[in-house]
Amino acid sequence: MVATLALALVLTSPQKSDEAQIRAVCDQLAVATQTRNWTKLRSLCTPDFKQRTNDGKTYTLNQLIAGFDQSLKQMQYPKLTYKILSLTTKGTTATAEAYWGMTAKMTMRKQIHKIEQGDTEADTFKKVNGHWLESFVQEHKTSTKVDGIAVPQTTGV
Repeated sequence: MVATLALALVLTSPQKSDEAQIRAVCDQLAVATQTRNWTKLRSLCTPDFKQRTNDGKTYTLNQLIAGFDQSLKQMQYPKLTYKILSLTTKGTTATAEAYWGMTAKMTMRKQIHKIEQGDTEADTFKKVNGHWLESFVQEHKTSTKVDGIAVPQTTGV
């Protein structure tokens, strides 16, 4: 029984090279988004990429990029982080429980405000031609604060 359990853990734990590659992709996703490098962002995702929000709406990569671009144009000094909380691989598919966070400044009504946004999500990656690409995101929970005060959530991009 112990041997079976150990084998199961080995088979479902990410190989170090896969884990390192997926973590590198996540870092690149954050940098590409933060710098509004949409060509790079597209190169890190599968052509059929989708994101489902916690209210059940589904967006394509092009729709997300349009929303990101519009939001980030209004921000000063955006800093994005992408942290993998847990990772499981199975062959050419991997699932990561992840946290996305962003801090920035934004001028509203001639005042500068500190913006903090974050969400937890399940991210799916596929290994395509030897490279890990993000293929699907399922949001779990999102939060936004302005000057440290929580903002009621609106949905969508």
